Amino acid sequence: MNWSGSKLGNIQADRYATPHDFCWVFRDKLDSLYLFSFLLTGDQSKAEQCFAAALEESGHAKQVFKDWTYVWAKTALAKNAIAELQPRPGRADSVLTTSIAADDLGAFEPYRVLALPDFLRFVFVLSVLEQYSKHDCSLLLGCSVGEVQQARIRAFELLANTDQSAPRRESIFADLQMVRK
Repeated sequence: MNWSGSKLGNIQADRYATPHDFCWVFRDKLDSLYLFSFLLTGDQSKAEQCFAAALEESGHAKQVFKDWTYVWAKTALAKNAIAELQPRPGRADSVLTTSIAADDLGAFEPYRVLALPDFLRFVFVLSVLEQYSKHDCSLLLGCSVGEVQQARIRAFELLANTDQSAPRRESIFADLQMVRK
């Protein structure tokens, strides 16, 4: 088979995402991408800002494989949320003596995740819900793997011990209802 340079170039160019491909992903996966952004930021307006910024950045993305557009979009959302909120480990987030397994958490209740302090929420959403490795979380959040591990354990503890009538439950639940509409 005789491949000319222009045919090979077209084949390689077809492997990379175009702005249209990213628009399709943001439109087709709107609900899951927005929910991801909302769970990270814990705030509807900040989630919208991060979503819009990630969509805009996708128009300028170069050399992203088409098959990776959804992953790239999620990473862009996470980076924008991190830049917006700048979550950092704090004294209230650290050192625990008990480890709680994901199976002990029971049913996933988003309002409980949204009530977590910023750093714990970011670690929980990224490492547990999105299954990023501890190393990837530490790189994204600019902290150590140990801090990610401690925050993950602390988040599990808080989620397992959160009273069902948490004070922010009603307002967060209302925000979640808005997201579903």
